[in-house]
Amino acid sequence: MKTVLSLIAFGALAHALLADPSAEQWGEKVLGPTLSGAEFSEKERESLEKKYLVPELYRLLLRDRRESAKANEPLRINFDWVSGAQEVPNSFRFLKASRSGEQTLLPAVLVFGNEKIRLTYVLIDGPTGFLIENIRYPEDDLLTILQQDPP
Repeated sequence: MKTVLSLIAFGALAHALLADPSAEQWGEKVLGPTLSGAEFSEKERESLEKKYLVPELYRLLLRDRRESAKANEPLRINFDWVSGAQEVPNSFRFLKASRSGEQTLLPAVLVFGNEKIRLTYVLIDGPTGFLIENIRYPEDDLLTILQQDPP
């Protein structure tokens, strides 16, 4: 009986962690594979983006891809929007997240050779966990870039 109760308690704890992970855990699970260089098919990528981006950001990303394909060149984004770079970082780590009103701010440090870049993932609570509302890069942010008219 004690073993059964322990298994039930462990299952409840595991469910709680999976259902409501800390922002840092969420970053490792959701953003970590891309930051580590994992490759996804177009269908997989769009499925993940639809699941983890707020609808407006997802719509703007799809618009940019569609318009870039039509122009046969990148229009707004010529980099990986998750890392803000054209190459995979050598390493990355998520720092302690903080709340700002309705947003959770998840800072990350990405290392490219001797250069360290700090990004902030702006998250909001969605129906099944965090959603990316924006990403703040050192010089700009994803939403502003995507809202611009193409050059």
